[in-house]
Amino acid sequence: FIIAQNTVDVVYSPSNEFPALPFRLLFVGTFNERKGLDKIIYIFYNLFQNNNNLRLDLVGDGPCFHMIKNLVSHLNLNQFVKFHGRITDEHVLSEIYSYSDLEISPFQAGLSVPRALGHGVPFATLSNSISGGEIDSIIDNYNGFKKDNINQLEHSLKLFFEDPVLIKRFKVNSLNYYSKHLSLTNMVSSF
Repeated sequence: FIIAQNTVDVVYSPSNEFPALPFRLLFVGTFNERKGLDKIIYIFYNLFQNNNNLRLDLVGDGPCFHMIKNLVSHLNLNQFVKFHGRITDEHVLSEIYSYSDLEISPFQAGLSVPRALGHGVPFATLSNSISGGEIDSIIDNYNGFKKDNINQLEHSLKLFFEDPVLIKRFKVNSLNYYSKHLSLTNMVSSF
């Protein structure tokens, strides 16, 4: 009996050798309420007040798209937040991951977790987020963040984006974890 974790095959594009300014926070998924996109915008807004070398990339669409777009406008973040829309082309998505430093989804940690790690991008979420087990691939303060509340998550991200060496270490740890535990090649070899 072998139980394999949920994973995705990743079209990997190596990222820069060292994180480049501006640092990039990423969300990929459906824009619906349960994902906590409004929380992501407020976290970004608060982080940006202390570090204007940050950008936010939002990939996806859904019922909350206009509400999120309006919130970004209301907070005067239009020039720092990019809405990519829904992307189904894995090569285009891989390009976005190649310049991203961390993916965030506070309330849901599904297949985006192995996809992010497979691109060498750490993942940040809450410890009680909705997950099909993929959240177990996030090792807090190693290849991402699993925190008990939004304030802890925001504080961890603040420290993370202040330290390019830490960003690079997390990125390397993320890719190594994926290669060792989540890659399809590795999973198939166990059968």
